[in-house]
Amino acid sequence: MVKPKLKDYRDSGLIVSGHSDDLIFVEGDLSAEFYPEKLIQADAKCECLYMAFSDGTLLRFCFDEDGLWRFVVQFQGSLFGEKLVGSLESQLNDVVVFQPGVKWCLLGPTVAKKNSN
Repeated sequence: MVKPKLKDYRDSGLIVSGHSDDLIFVEGDLSAEFYPEKLIQADAKCECLYMAFSDGTLLRFCFDEDGLWRFVVQFQGSLFGEKLVGSLESQLNDVVVFQPGVKWCLLGPTVAKKNSN
């Protein structure tokens, strides 16, 4: 898979994507690499992981059967820009783009949320 670069996404402050089968990265306002398989292996019930961002955005992501990192937007925060869907043809994983200003992000295996009953 091709690793996307921040310069390819004009006016963005942060991009989130995956590279190979073991790496999720953020680039731009923050620069970090995460290795999800360490968390997934530690919790046999965990198949998808979550990323939370300082603007209130919450993403769920998984590595799919086609070998692509897929991101699902659970909540859009104030700096969320867009989610671009990757494909085998383009050799790109999904990419999530934020406007400038994200201060932190966190990766974890579980989310607790209020039921909407």
